[in-house]
Parts: sequence; C-alpha cells; structure tokens
Amino acid sequence: GNYIYIAAAGTSSQVQVGDVINSQNPQNIAQRTLPNVAGSWPDGLSIRYFRDMLYVGVHRTAGHEFHIYDVHTPSSPLWRGSIELNHNINDIVISWPYAYLASSGNTKDVIILDISDSTKPKELAGIAFSGNEDTLRLHRIGNRLFAGRTKASSTINSEFIALDISSSTNPTLI
Repeated sequence: GNYIYIAAAGTSSQVQVGDVINSQNPQNIAQRTLPNVAGSWPDGLSIRYFRDMLYVGVHRTAGHEFHIYDVHTPSSPLWRGSIELNHNINDIVISWPYAYLASSGNTKDVIILDISDSTKPKELAGIAFSGNEDTLRLHRIGNRLFAGRTKASSTINSEFIALDISSSTNPTLI
C-alpha cells in the first residue's frame, strides 16, 4: 500500500511507520518503542508485514526479542504481544499461523513460533544446523524454507540450507 514499516536501531522508536503516498515527501506518521526490552542492544533487526500485522525481530537483549503489532490503522500501531527467545532475530518469514525466525543461536538456527494468538506467541521448535554460523535470511517457496547463513568457517558447514516444512512444527533437512 502506501506505507513502509521500519525496524530501527536504538533504545527507543525501534518501530516506525512511514506514509509514502507522496514519494517526493514521505512522512513519518508513527513511532513505537518496544516494550519488554532492556539493556544496551534492543535494536530492531528484522520486520515483516502480513495481513495488517507487523512482526518485529530484535537484537538479543535483556527482554523480549520478537514482537507483534496490529497495524490496521498504520498511524496507530498497537502492540499485541512478544516473547523472549535469547537470540538475535535476523529475519522473519510468516506462513500462517507460524513464524519462522532466522536466529543467531548455535542451538536454534531457525525458531518456529505459533502466532495464531498475537497476544501470546508460543515457541514450538528450534532447529540447529551444524557449526556456529548465524542464520541471516530465510525465504519460503511452497513447502520449502531456505536458510542463508554467514560464511562457514569449515567446508563441512553449509552456508545454504533447505528445509521441508510440510510438517510445520517438525521440518526436515532436504
């Protein structure tokens, strides 16, 4: 539509909404500081819009790293819920009613959440890949989820991984 959604770095106003109806003069129409975060790095890292909802991933901090906003009225984003995951959330893919999160975790490179209740997102699973590389990006095509990772430190660790997500809560490597 006529709006852009921004995940911004900083300790406040990490969620911003811009009105771009007039592309020559875009306007910042809303800013929100994330609740339930503290510490020195509550930067917005990732953001995904899906069906009038906004999903925001944050740098690992003291507090919650995944947030949900209702943006039916873009000028008044309404915070709905969040969850603490103890990982950077580098990217978000929505495949209703699930959110797949690319994370910095060595034990949870992809995190799967049930987001059917936006006030109480629930962690369903964490998928670990070999090595210590962070998952930076996710892309979904049908029942396949593709994960791009930081450059591998070893030739046995893959920088690109494909998952079959036919069983959303129990993906398998392809």
